[in-house]
Amino acid sequence: MLRAMLRVALRDVVGAARHRSVMVGRGGLADLPDPVALRVVADGAGFTLLRLDASGVSLSHTWHPSLDEAKARAARDYGVAPEDWEAE
Repeated sequence: MLRAMLRVALRDVVGAARHRSVMVGRGGLADLPDPVALRVVADGAGFTLLRLDASGVSLSHTWHPSLDEAKARAARDYGVAPEDWEAE
């Protein structure tokens, strides 16, 4: 079971990489829209960094073995500072 821990609203995307999604059964890749918020959840074995749209739906996610690594990814890709995170 995933347990929400932290959330942050995004100001902008700072990473150069575009996020892409494999469209299983639809024949290819698609660019994902930029997220408007991030959420970190504990999954028992590590931490999942969710990229959320305006409705709170996950656009994509990455798994990290530690909370610090999830936060570092958010900092690198989205410019999130440690003090930007809010507890949920």
